[in-house]
Amino acid sequence: MRKNVKVTKRKMMVIAVAMSLMMTATTACGGTDTSSNSGNATTEAATVEEVTTTEQAETEAETTEASTEEVTEEAKDEASSGSASAEAPNGDGLMSEEDVQKGYVWLDKIQGSMSFKLTYEDLVARFGVDGKLDKEELDEENSINKRFYKWISTDDDTHFIYVNFAEKEPGKYMITAFNSSGFSSQDAADKYLSELESGAQEENKAAAANAETSSVTEDVYPFGKKDDATKVTFDLPAGWSYKNSSGKIKIVESDDVEAFGAGFIQIEIKESMEKIDTYLDKFENLADIDSRDINGITMTGRTYSYIGYDWTEYYGELSDGKAISIGIVRADTADGTMGDKILKSLSW
Repeated sequence: MRKNVKVTKRKMMVIAVAMSLMMTATTACGGTDTSSNSGNATTEAATVEEVTTTEQAETEAETTEASTEEVTEEAKDEASSGSASAEAPNGDGLMSEEDVQKGYVWLDKIQGSMSFKLTYEDLVARFGVDGKLDKEELDEENSINKRFYKWISTDDDTHFIYVNFAEKEPGKYMITAFNSSGFSSQDAADKYLSELESGAQEENKAAAANAETSSVTEDVYPFGKKDDATKVTFDLPAGWSYKNSSGKIKIVESDDVEAFGAGFIQIEIKESMEKIDTYLDKFENLADIDSRDINGITMTGRTYSYIGYDWTEYYGELSDGKAISIGIVRADTADGTMGDKILKSLSW
């Protein structure tokens, strides 16, 4: 059975100290202490930048508890028996220096939080080579099998990507954390991010061209006015999901509608155009962008930061005087992409 554990601040501090001692011991025994590597350590809960050692340890303690909840009971039973579900794959993990740096930027910037949806096999398919197994262990407290891998530069073996995996289902090891070592992750992003973004967009377009879709129709209405609904229809690509929450549609770039960090498109109806700017004074970095034609309406475009997200928004007036707002976060809507396909399918 799963345990519901309430982690207090004091308890997290205790865990942080214990983890620090464990990591020190690991280093003394010849293991890899990823917390001391240069670059950014990224955990399943969030990307943590410029934090103190205590804050980082507290975050990792919370992450351990969160990831435990996602492990199936069957996987826990197998882990508690003292053996992994299959022999761990093991290669030399060797890649060119460029590929190592690109690999880290791809995980950190292109995939972001969605990296934690990737399995070991997914990463091998991306990198083109099995990782070098650093260690395999049983987390006895949480009954989870864990594996730790390196992907190493052929130019300098102190430059590598260190990736932690946990057996979330029997035989299915998924990323729980990753770290860069020996090279500057920021320098790598400066060199390769633009190229990787362009590549990701081309992959998106190729997938969109052949994507299967299903037509969805939902009632969208101003907050608290269910009787004044507008029927909105859109094409939902395979691999995406959506939810209708109080008359607001959120279309998510993941088959898990609650996936943390996934891109999304949000559709709202307002009572009037005046309501579009209700929170205007709270928008940061507000800027106008080109308008966009959606379902026969030329919509005004703008970008801004609000409630922790960087938004692209298109809005316009409907024939009955209500206003429609289409907000986009982390979803590519350039011509030919999956996001563009959704926007072009919209009708009401």
